[in-house]
Amino acid sequence: METLLERAEQMDLYEDEYWRTLLHYKRTPFGTKSLIDDPKFFLAADGRIDPESELKATIRALFQEEGNETEETVCRFIGRYVWLREKLGADEMGIPVTTCRKFQQTMDRIKPRAATLIFPTSFINSPASMFGHTLLRIETGYESKLLSQAVNYSATTDETNGFLFAFKGIFGFYEGYFSIFPYYDKVEEYNDIDQRDIWEYPLALTEEEVLRMLLHLWELQSIYSYYYFFDENCSYTLLFLLDAARPSLHLTDPFEIWVMPIGTLRAVQKSGLIERSEYRPSKATRIKYLMGLMDRKSQNTALSIAKGKSEPGAALEADMPEEARVRILDLAAEHIQYRYSKEEIPKGEYSEIFLKTLRARSGLGTPRAASSDIPVPVEPTQGHKSNKVSVAYGVTDLDEEHLFLEFRYRPTYHDLLDPDEGYIEGAQIEFMDTVLRYYPHPVRFQIQRLDLVNILSIAPRDAFFKPISWKVNTGLTRETTPKGKDALLYSLNAGGGYSYRNPLAGPVSFMVESDIRLGDKLEDHYSLGIGCSLGILRNIGRIWKLHLYGRPVYCGFAEPYLKVEFGCAQRFRLSANAAVNVESLGRKIQDDLETEFKLSGSLYF
Repeated sequence: METLLERAEQMDLYEDEYWRTLLHYKRTPFGTKSLIDDPKFFLAADGRIDPESELKATIRALFQEEGNETEETVCRFIGRYVWLREKLGADEMGIPVTTCRKFQQTMDRIKPRAATLIFPTSFINSPASMFGHTLLRIETGYESKLLSQAVNYSATTDETNGFLFAFKGIFGFYEGYFSIFPYYDKVEEYNDIDQRDIWEYPLALTEEEVLRMLLHLWELQSIYSYYYFFDENCSYTLLFLLDAARPSLHLTDPFEIWVMPIGTLRAVQKSGLIERSEYRPSKATRIKYLMGLMDRKSQNTALSIAKGKSEPGAALEADMPEEARVRILDLAAEHIQYRYSKEEIPKGEYSEIFLKTLRARSGLGTPRAASSDIPVPVEPTQGHKSNKVSVAYGVTDLDEEHLFLEFRYRPTYHDLLDPDEGYIEGAQIEFMDTVLRYYPHPVRFQIQRLDLVNILSIAPRDAFFKPISWKVNTGLTRETTPKGKDALLYSLNAGGGYSYRNPLAGPVSFMVESDIRLGDKLEDHYSLGIGCSLGILRNIGRIWKLHLYGRPVYCGFAEPYLKVEFGCAQRFRLSANAAVNVESLGRKIQDDLETEFKLSGSLYF
């Protein structure tokens, strides 16, 4: 053992990049620290902050004198054991090999062959899933991919309040663990229940590299790290497995502050690991596609069958074309399965209605199902980048003395006017969106807006889906008070309502909203309001996007007044990562009307 310790010291093995990968060490302004928080993961008392001390303790534990070494210790730290034997030349020294029978039995059972990166798209109505998610699928000896094993990292919690989950996740109140499930469980969870399309990316890893990754994963069993929503999250921690598989990747190195699933996906793609992409539409996507092929009458027939109000065979008109019958029954069958996955109907009722529908469908022979023709959307990595910087030139009240230059930086992620390709239509998710202005008359710089959180979900309702549209926006905003004072106020605006898709106008939303303002230039330092908003969001071709909105708010209690906001925002796309915006807006408080016009250019990176 002393010889091994001497070799490790001569090689400065504790500074080896792979050793730092296996222990999740990262350099910080205050020294080196592992991102693993569970003390069971370390063999030295100071192992979390001292790579050299941990290396020595590991060698002593794994390579004890012959007869003292135990399978249990090696099995617990098998990734380190295999790597250290190779680096220290243990075979050349004649040190006996200790095997981990549990690990070997597991590998013999699942027969790992390859790995696939899985990206379920975002689910705006869940704060935990609003940015999407990543996990790994281990391709095994099974012919069906659904029987493969899925490797997932997530926070462990029973929290049902979405906003409380987000708050705790931001500040690391949850422990995160790796888990392994049959892939079909994750498909059911994301694809069927949560209405999330899934993108699958087979990885260019050899069987040897996949095995090396699983050696490291084995060490992480029942080991926790504190889960942080913005950095040490599902996507970032998963990258350590890929770095362990192929040491030359260094996928975790570029990320420092923000780590979004789409960002890690792009990093893996840039590394050359991704060979191709495969699209798995959600059940909701299949239902909406079939709905788009039918008129309202056929949709209502399918819905009546799915809810058990009509017999499948009797509901179809005799003179109806066979293709139309097939679509109606396919839509009914899809919606019956969806209702069951959402626990809207009990198993007995589900079986009865579903079997009746299948029997009616089988009586039509085997014409090709329309759901197999679902068009593949733009692949997520081809959408715009998450960071955005904008420069605008504008004027307030059409007054030459109120000209301004505006600078905006948004670190993440997507707003209503951004191109929809690769994202969810009607979804806006922004954090730390900062707007600064420069006025030359008189010369001054000022903060115009700082959105800490700005989330908006415009989810159109239809006969089959009844989502609630909602919004929450909090941060600092500059506006003129009822007494004509320019003030930077803390604001909190939240609301909910309904959205519907109009054939001409696009998604039209109506929400009831609350409005809170706090600031020392307000009467009694606060303003409470209640109001509503109406918005229209319209894509005109691929280049032009239009957002019209109006928002009256009655502010009572401390200083009663009526505030009306309205505006028109337009985006002209130049490329996937460049756009020009034209905006005009107005705000009327009592009898005072303030207008603003600006032209801006934006780059995404």
